[in-house]
Amino acid sequence: MSLLALIGVDAPKEIKNALSARGFELFELARDGRLPLPIRSHADTLIFTLENKIFVSRAYFEENRPLFDTLEKRGCSIIPCERELGGEYPEDIAFNVATVGRYAFGRFDFVAQEIKRELVDRGYALIDVKQGYAKCSTAIISANAIITADSGIAKKASSLGIDVLKVSAAEGAIELEDYGYGFIGGACALFENTLYSCGNIELHPDYEAIKAFCDAHGVSLCSLTDGELYDVGGIIFIN
Repeated sequence: MSLLALIGVDAPKEIKNALSARGFELFELARDGRLPLPIRSHADTLIFTLENKIFVSRAYFEENRPLFDTLEKRGCSIIPCERELGGEYPEDIAFNVATVGRYAFGRFDFVAQEIKRELVDRGYALIDVKQGYAKCSTAIISANAIITADSGIAKKASSLGIDVLKVSAAEGAIELEDYGYGFIGGACALFENTLYSCGNIELHPDYEAIKAFCDAHGVSLCSLTDGELYDVGGIIFIN
């Protein structure tokens, strides 16, 4: 079976081509007009995945049935959720949850009930954080290591024994249209033991620290393109 990669339709063509060249079969997520324009096709905003289960708002599911029917045929289980997405924060964070080991980070008062039930049933501890864009803000390096620019997530994760690299959120470090800066979790994604970055990770101001941190956790770096890092809304890999 092909390795599946879910990515927003608005992600740069060069990034999608680079993923295809590395053997991933791409499934592009259409825009959701209920969301703010720059993030309308961001994977980490539109869906939440846990192993082969994909959680999605019912309206988006109905509007994109051909895509989800195809994913079901490829072995995914689609879970339509009753909580719908909206155009203003925090109405747009219903699926923005980061799972690290047996912990799940999110602003859970706005997360879809179906996701919370699944996580609790599977034995995850729900870690409430102020940063509603928890998945966007977190680059997961291993079951016990993350990179983030968010102080609240960093503090909570560290208190749980998770190894944390706190990086800069300086304007221009990661690009995102119409925003001052993008999120590191939206600009890279882990598959097996490789962290794929949307742009050249060496251009990040904290590259040396990122490389040393990833080396320490047995994770290699792969820059998908040569330009500046760009927040595409994450890439969701399904094996």
